[in-house]
Amino acid sequence: MSFTFYALPSILSSVVMLAILIYVYVHRRNSTGAWQFLSIMVCSIIWSSGYAMSLLSTGLDQKMFWFNLSQIGPDFSPVFWLFLIFEYCGHGDLLHRKWVGTLFIIPVITTILMWTNDWHHLLRLGVILQPLNDQVSYISIDHGPWYILEAFYGYAIVAATLIVIIRFLTWSSSRQQTITLLGAMLLPIIFNLLDVFRINPLKPFGSTSIIFSVVGLILTWGLFRQRLLDITPIARNKVLESIGDGVIVLDEKNRIVDVNPAACYLFDSDCNLPAAFVGKDIREVLSLWPEWSEQTAVATDSNVQLALKLNGERHFFDVTVSSLYDNRGIFVGWVSIFHDITEEKEKNERLQSQLNEIQHLQVQLRDLAVRDPLTDCFNRRYLDEMLSRESSRADRNEIMIGLVMIDLDHFKRVNDTYGHATGDQVLQAVGQLLQQRVRLGDMVCRYGGEEFLIVFPGINLASVTERAQSLCHLIAALQVPGPAGAVVKVTASVGVALYPTHGERIALALEHADQALYSAKNAGRNSVCVWQTPATSQFML
Repeated sequence: MSFTFYALPSILSSVVMLAILIYVYVHRRNSTGAWQFLSIMVCSIIWSSGYAMSLLSTGLDQKMFWFNLSQIGPDFSPVFWLFLIFEYCGHGDLLHRKWVGTLFIIPVITTILMWTNDWHHLLRLGVILQPLNDQVSYISIDHGPWYILEAFYGYAIVAATLIVIIRFLTWSSSRQQTITLLGAMLLPIIFNLLDVFRINPLKPFGSTSIIFSVVGLILTWGLFRQRLLDITPIARNKVLESIGDGVIVLDEKNRIVDVNPAACYLFDSDCNLPAAFVGKDIREVLSLWPEWSEQTAVATDSNVQLALKLNGERHFFDVTVSSLYDNRGIFVGWVSIFHDITEEKEKNERLQSQLNEIQHLQVQLRDLAVRDPLTDCFNRRYLDEMLSRESSRADRNEIMIGLVMIDLDHFKRVNDTYGHATGDQVLQAVGQLLQQRVRLGDMVCRYGGEEFLIVFPGINLASVTERAQSLCHLIAALQVPGPAGAVVKVTASVGVALYPTHGERIALALEHADQALYSAKNAGRNSVCVWQTPATSQFML
């Protein structure tokens, strides 16, 4: 091995790249894209150091060993550059696809052919030493057919990488970082092309490995001054600009410091440029519906709903508000995400309206099932269910149930004199009167025709008798308008029984109330009769 100053540029490049690799591994290895970046640095170090050692070696076998080792760098680095640019431009999900591993097939085959070239000469047809002086020589190669495929593949990967990053550059707001990365990638490619076409004036210094020193300085500048591996803020541009939800970042004084295009339509302005709103107070550009004005100040992490006035129309938004803190834990502002739920809310309101209507119809159907359509009193079907339930409850709680049977006197005469329509009006008026004069838990049923039954749970005989008398007097005082200005008046006969005093079964007590009713009719009508046991006479009131 003989020292030559021709190897110094490549040695310097290796040292610079090694320093960058160590720094990134120690301080930034958990950053997004760090493993791709570190892989590129390893390839660059192998490339530069291998070429330097080839120049320092004296024998052909030694030179070929180091030269073969150095070629691992250019064979694999284009693939790692593609991976880094994918991650940088927000396409990192592509790196988890199964086809990614196939990108290494050509580099691996090339490496194998390179170390076995003496057997087949597919990669190199011939190798000779070109002297620089009496002590130093470099390798000159006559390339084989596989080299054409290797070069085409490598530059195809490079072309794909350039297309991705240039397209990203056209809309990215982080243009300086993108240009730095693009420059670091282009410089070695340009000088490698000079080597390939043998028009490099810096031969035999190894222009590609020399330029790594410059690339190292560019990457160092990007790492320390532009936070080059801080991929998230760069990918953030694509994410925020593509999502449909509005994102607004505020400082601690409610001034807008960042906003995405989707949030522009939230503001009371025709402008759709996010930069036009930066620095403005959020309350100056956000038009809230009046009843939501109290929710403008949100100082903690929360999720609220806001109604905004957009073009004179009310729009509803689900707003997620999160506090922001700097690296020292000091509060610096909020980030708010506005998700438009207007359509969803309108659907929910329509659904709620339909549910209310269904519930209303269910109530109506239930009423139709248990109520008499003419008088709106409970019908016989409901009476049967209710008496069974109430008698069981009375037995458990040891309470009594008052049964008051009411029959309108000479009601056929009303129908014959004034017509059935007027008779129906009388029945409606009596039914309404009875329902207005009973307690909340009492139940008025139309028993049939002109008969009504009132059930009084939890009452004694004196009270139910008093109520029966009051209802009898009220019915007698009732006046119903008839045809041609006539006034229709009716009276009622009332029978009273008490369960279980007047019957050990509720059906028997009901039968006794009906018998008391007929006793009142036989006694002259418009009166109340309380049922008594056969041993005593039923008494009239």
